[in-house]
Amino acid sequence: MFQKNRHMSKKLDIVSVFLRDYSASYSGREIARKIRVSPQTGLSILNILVKEKVLNVQKEGRNNKYSLNRKDLISKLMLSLAEINKARDFLEKNEMKLILSKLLPLTETIIVFGSFAKNIEKKSSDLDLIVIGVKNQNKFRKVKNIFPREINVEFISWSGFVKTMKTALGIEIRKDHLIYGNVFKVVEVYSQK
Repeated sequence: MFQKNRHMSKKLDIVSVFLRDYSASYSGREIARKIRVSPQTGLSILNILVKEKVLNVQKEGRNNKYSLNRKDLISKLMLSLAEINKARDFLEKNEMKLILSKLLPLTETIIVFGSFAKNIEKKSSDLDLIVIGVKNQNKFRKVKNIFPREINVEFISWSGFVKTMKTALGIEIRKDHLIYGNVFKVVEVYSQK
């Protein structure tokens, strides 16, 4: 078991490279540079991920291009872990931890997008949320209004969320987002071709 998990952190680093675009493909050198490892180390871990069918590899000229195997369950689980890790880092901002800890129990999933998801927020920035599967919109509004920061909420169903993915807003959310709640279901939506 320990041997299998030995490179898990580097594997998640590689999968994290694809979080802005699940359909992207990169050369081994690009991935190694993005995760700050030597090309040899990167190639070693990439080969493991290809063997595990998490990544696909395709020859382009002299280079191999790596992409996510978006149909594979293990790929989706690893993407979920990478998304959770990214969202966890965001909670180090105490205000966000407090806001999300009060709002998340009222809904199935919250997706943060906009300046906060891009990590370029200012003190005056508002917080943009997509809220999926809310149990009681009025209660959710009351709770969000207790915070001094302006919070913009778009309530949506899962089917509405899937349809949104083809719009300009959906494309923006896909690139820069933080997911709380049912992360796997969002990964499933993002993994669709």
